[in-house]
Amino acid sequence: MLSQQPIRTFLLMGLLITLSVAAYGQYPDVEPQRWRVTGFAGVDLSHTSQSITEGTESQQFYPLGDLRLNGDGFLLDPRFLRLDVGMDFQKGVNSSQRGDLDTGGLNFALTTAFLPRSHLPLRVTYTRNDHGVSGLGLNQNEDDSRLDVEWNVSFPSLPHISASFQKYDTKVHVPTSFSDRTFDQIGVDLGVSDIWKEWQWAGNFALGNSDSSGVSGLDLTAPFENSSRTGNFTLNRNFWENKARLRFENRELWRHDALGGDGFSDSREFTDTANFTVQLNRQWSVDTGYGFSKVDFEGSNFGRLIPGGGPTQVISISSGTSNTFTGRVSYRPTDWLRLTQEARTTRSSPTQGLLDSRTSFTDTSSTVSAEHRWHGFDLMGTYIGRYQLSGTTLNESPSSWSNSYIARVAWGDARNVRLTAVAQDNRLNLVEQIGGFTQDKHVGFEAESHRLKLFRLRASVDRSWLELLNISGNTRTGITSLSFQAEHRLFTVSYMRSYADGAGALFPLGLFNNQFLVIPLPVGQLVGTPLLDRTTHTQSVSLLARPRRRLDVVFVWRQEDVRLVTSDQTFDILQADARYHLGRVTLEGGYSRNLNDVTSITGPAGNRLARWYVRIGRDFRIF
Repeated sequence: MLSQQPIRTFLLMGLLITLSVAAYGQYPDVEPQRWRVTGFAGVDLSHTSQSITEGTESQQFYPLGDLRLNGDGFLLDPRFLRLDVGMDFQKGVNSSQRGDLDTGGLNFALTTAFLPRSHLPLRVTYTRNDHGVSGLGLNQNEDDSRLDVEWNVSFPSLPHISASFQKYDTKVHVPTSFSDRTFDQIGVDLGVSDIWKEWQWAGNFALGNSDSSGVSGLDLTAPFENSSRTGNFTLNRNFWENKARLRFENRELWRHDALGGDGFSDSREFTDTANFTVQLNRQWSVDTGYGFSKVDFEGSNFGRLIPGGGPTQVISISSGTSNTFTGRVSYRPTDWLRLTQEARTTRSSPTQGLLDSRTSFTDTSSTVSAEHRWHGFDLMGTYIGRYQLSGTTLNESPSSWSNSYIARVAWGDARNVRLTAVAQDNRLNLVEQIGGFTQDKHVGFEAESHRLKLFRLRASVDRSWLELLNISGNTRTGITSLSFQAEHRLFTVSYMRSYADGAGALFPLGLFNNQFLVIPLPVGQLVGTPLLDRTTHTQSVSLLARPRRRLDVVFVWRQEDVRLVTSDQTFDILQADARYHLGRVTLEGGYSRNLNDVTSITGPAGNRLARWYVRIGRDFRIF
């Protein structure tokens, strides 16, 4: 069923054509009308089968195809009105990927440019997509449409003006759902910019409105509506032969959210920032800044989010103000050494309704970075020391110091062999959760060689460790991986293998008082749990080849084994595709197989999905 949107689009196009009669006199020596229409038509056969462990097997066989048309041209004159039109109709599949079951639909796109080379160009773009997926228990249709209108005013003696309008609509229909899911969005934007005595300024104002409905899984059948207004103004200028830059920015946002009659929220955010950057000389640079932020929030609880659950607060946002000061100094005494000091401090108002909240936070980092070539070795190293200090309403001042290291050594020439070794240790100690941290360690080695004629070989091995300790508990993960890749003029083949293992421990329930912000973590009370134990084995092979000038071949195989405390899951994916071009005719074919086996305490489970397809198509030109 046609919606009102295409009708409005055709009315708009009719108005443009009507205006063309009045503007035709501007071009006495017009060129003859010139149009070009090309396309592609294809026919394919596809077969898909699926079987579930200890269940029946379902199959589908389709003789289907697709059609594409593309047209472009101009009306009266290329400088007057230019049109680009595209249409794509597909029923069936054109790849062996698992996600493309019985895919079909109609796509349409129209782009116009009215007076494109003038000081007043107007561009209109309309797209519409009607597509769906069906078969093997899946059935879903989705309709999308989008309208974009953009108008620019560019005269040398006047400020640049831009105005735009966007409208987006989408509708998803799932037969197994109780209601369709819809989403609509409208936006209007107006911007003005200019340069006055070397000061560059720009202003922008935008309005937006959206609504959605039909999330029946959460019982949100009432429409969710949102409206917003945004204003933004920037002013900047360069000084001292572009060695210094001063920038001011102001932004204000108003937002209203409403969920039917179950709740609402109104928020307003105001920010002011100022930044000054200067390059004093080749060695010294300085960057300073100030920011002010104010947030006002008012709203009611959203009820009826979960059937029978009563009123529920989804998002807790508090009103408040904050002042932020930033600074950065960089010093480069030599070409291979750089020293950097950064600092950022924020003073904020206490959070209403909380016994303990943050009122200040300071973050400083000191960086030493060196890069040098010595006797054929490329050496690089970085050290970062980070200090953080927090202030709370209970007059507590927790602080932390963190260290991070990065080192890299490379030697040799890839024409023979080039060896590279990398090591890093990044650690961040948490401020309010005393004793907590995140740590990422990594060690890697890579070798690359072009010594064999016509081949580029690359091999690598890596080992990484990731550990996290916070109020939730302690988790540890280790990953070992190796890879090999060979590149040739006709093909690229690669192999990858990895092993990952993880474990963890949790704090007992009810151990912490959530009213306090600063909490020492009692590491001695961690309780190990097998629920966080996990091991994963993965290996894959891929081939991308063009053995002949018109023949493309893709092959991918991937196997993954995931072992948890209560189950063992194995995934095996195989995909192969080939495409051959013979003049304007294209021949395609592909096969894919997806296996999923699950062994758990309840017994074996899993499924198998296989597909093959062949396709023939031809490019054509009508005129």
